[in-house]
Amino acid sequence: MKIPIPPILFVFLIILSFLLKIFFPIYTIPTIYPFSIIFLITGIFFILDAIYLIYKNKTTIDPSETPSTLIEKGVFSISRNPIYLGMLFILFSTDIYLSSLSSFINLFIFFYIINNFVIKIEEKNIEKKFKKIYIDYKNNVKKWI
Repeated sequence: MKIPIPPILFVFLIILSFLLKIFFPIYTIPTIYPFSIIFLITGIFFILDAIYLIYKNKTTIDPSETPSTLIEKGVFSISRNPIYLGMLFILFSTDIYLSSLSSFINLFIFFYIINNFVIKIEEKNIEKKFKKIYIDYKNNVKKWI
């Protein structure tokens, strides 16, 4: 079983956040733990609900494969990429918790790579398979939020 790039990137960037906080703490900002917890819970919810819907609809979770079903319910009605959005929320939550501006670089790295490489490939495969249905979905649901 191959592990898709987004989860590897996600784990790498969480580790990077901690390393940047330890070795290159640019500026320490006040930690707002409730804010961090809200983003953490929201991120986990987005990921778990998306995974549940993917398995319930018996389609693939691997971004390099073309899904057999277009899911438009649940968190997929809020974002076309709820798993990536959830990961971004968790990264943001981690950065707030660490309270170092240096660790916030991970948000930009994650967003850039996912948005410009992973999502582009996914959307091309999905649009090829679902055509007008996916174009209508794209017009009604934002890529991120």
